[in-house]
Amino acid sequence: MIRLLVYLNFYKTFIVWSIIINVLLASVDSDYTPALLTKSFLTIFAWYFMTETANKRQFTFYKNLSITPIKLFAFVLFLDCLMTIAFLFLTKTLL
Repeated sequence: MIRLLVYLNFYKTFIVWSIIINVLLASVDSDYTPALLTKSFLTIFAWYFMTETANKRQFTFYKNLSITPIKLFAFVLFLDCLMTIAFLFLTKTLL
């Protein structure tokens, strides 16, 4: 349970951008596959950016809990994909 809260705490830094991208994808009437590919590309870009720059010091807390950056971003991608699918489904059914 504690580990889930740690993962959610990490995801909290990405939630605003995720919602903005979801709204943009829904406004262009995107299908599920291109939306998920876009989210995957952006998550991989964020992982690369954060692990290859001075931001990698941010992962010290997570490394002390034996959580690797790959696990963190895999969780972000999983949760983000679920949220994107739900958001696109709701916008397509309500509009």
